[in-house]
Amino acid sequence: HLPTQRLLQVVGLNNPWLHLICVFCLSMVLHLSYAEPVNRLLRGLSRDAEAGWKAHALPLLKFGLPPFLAVGVLALGIYHYETKPISVQFSEIAALPEGTVEPIAYVGHNGSADLVFIKHETINKVRIGIDHWGSPGSYSGLIESKELLNGPIYIDFGWRGTVVTKNDTLVVRNSISTYENFGKPVLGKNDIGFSYAIPTCDSRIALIRR
Repeated sequence: HLPTQRLLQVVGLNNPWLHLICVFCLSMVLHLSYAEPVNRLLRGLSRDAEAGWKAHALPLLKFGLPPFLAVGVLALGIYHYETKPISVQFSEIAALPEGTVEPIAYVGHNGSADLVFIKHETINKVRIGIDHWGSPGSYSGLIESKELLNGPIYIDFGWRGTVVTKNDTLVVRNSISTYENFGKPVLGKNDIGFSYAIPTCDSRIALIRR
C-alpha cells in the first residue's frame, strides 16, 4: 500500500484531475478495444429482435453503456480523492515550555507525512503550524491559548494542500499536496519521527467528526 501511494505522488496521480484524465483515457481504450465484438453481438441480437422496444433499446445500450461506465468510474475517482475536514476540539491547553511542539493530527508515514501541530511561544500564546515532510513549515500568527478552547478547529488534508480553519476563518495553510490525501488522520500522536515534536499531545483534544 505505501509503495503504491509514494508511486502515485511521484507520477502526479495523487492529483485527482490527472487521475481522472488517466481513467478516462483507459476507459476509451477499453471501449475501442471491445467496440467491434460488442457491435457483432448487438447486430446478431438485432436480427432476432422484432420491431419494438428492443430495436430502440439495443442502440441505447450500444452507445449509452460505455459513457455511463466512464462517468461512473470518474465519479468513483472523485469520491476516492475527495477529503473531508476533521474537527478537533481542545478542552485544555497544556502549560509547556516555550518552543514545545505538540502534534495535533497527521496523515502519512515516516518520510512522507503531513503534520498539524501547535507550538508554544509564550506561557499563554501558541501558533498552529503545518509541516509537509521535507519542506519548510507554515505557521499561523500568535493565538491566545484560551481562544483554542472556544470551538473546534477544522483540518483538511487535501491534494490542494493542508488547510486549518476556525469559525470559518483561515488559520494557516500550505499549498503543497499532502502525501496521502486519502489517508486516515492520526490524532494527537507523533509516532512517525517528526524530530521536533513531542511523542504525544499533552493538551486535551478530541475528534468531533471525521
